[in-house]
Amino acid sequence: MSNDLASAEHKEWTAIFTEVLFPLITQLLKPEVYQSDPLGMSETRVRAATLLSKVFLHYLTMLSETDVLLDLWLKIITIMDRLMNSGQGDNLVSLPLSLYLMVF
Repeated sequence: MSNDLASAEHKEWTAIFTEVLFPLITQLLKPEVYQSDPLGMSETRVRAATLLSKVFLHYLTMLSETDVLLDLWLKIITIMDRLMNSGQGDNLVSLPLSLYLMVF
């Protein structure tokens, strides 16, 4: 979350979402990955969702100056919905609501 990653083009640091965080969470949602550690997967998914939220909120001001904010927000909401509906308990239910409240 270094500000040194931010550039005028916004391509390098927005890749944090498309090249790192979204693929990571997509992998964590796969059934075969869940089967590798069913007991620890809930905590891992919560940590990934928390990381996604923190990175988004950290760059929110810079994102608001670009045209990628809406698309990125929709992808985040979609992936958070998938995490909430992954059957991992109540730990993930409060994350999207808190993220939504912080942004709006």
